[in-house]
Amino acid sequence: WRPEDVRQLSLGFAGASVWSVVAVLLAPRLTAATVRTSDPVTYPPLLRAVAVSVHFVVSVLCCFSMWKPPLADSDVADASDSDVIRSSSQERGVITKSAYVVLSVFFAVFALLAFTPFPLATVPSLLGKRLARAHGAWLLLAAVELAVLSRHTGMPLASVAPLRRGVRGAVVIHLGVCVVRVVLESSALYPAAMACLPAVVASYLVHVCLLLVSSR
Repeated sequence: WRPEDVRQLSLGFAGASVWSVVAVLLAPRLTAATVRTSDPVTYPPLLRAVAVSVHFVVSVLCCFSMWKPPLADSDVADASDSDVIRSSSQERGVITKSAYVVLSVFFAVFALLAFTPFPLATVPSLLGKRLARAHGAWLLLAAVELAVLSRHTGMPLASVAPLRRGVRGAVVIHLGVCVVRVVLESSALYPAAMACLPAVVASYLVHVCLLLVSSR
């Protein structure tokens, strides 16, 4: 990884953790809306303390990692060459920069939707008001990851394979949960989703596109 990639990923992870801390501490204010119920969400004190502590520590560690001295150029070259040799048969091809740039923008927009009024704030997570705004933190991290991947166009894929697999795995889980919901539950259980159906469908299409791009 190049130093700027590490810094950007660390900053994205730190930002997501800080966002999560704020979502926990301000949960009653952020969830004050009528979605199924009108009562704001409050977390048990122990859960709130653990969540805030964990995310705070993670954000601090990420900030420290941004300033970790990078590897020497020779070390980076040697590591890259060995990775390419070991993984050339499994990680052939190049990353489509334009696709990752567009997908990064979409996920940044999805993250911003967490600040919109309900029910739109539940897109694309459909987690309800309890977790919808907090989920925006991880959509922001996904946007950062896709932005990093977009800078590796034309380079061997071995070095970015773990990040690609992580992004692809997250998309598979998201789409899998959506399919299970449709099969096992009635759409009547998700009035918020039905109220902004075009946005929900668009979010599914974006996730499918990301799955196809990250599987190349």
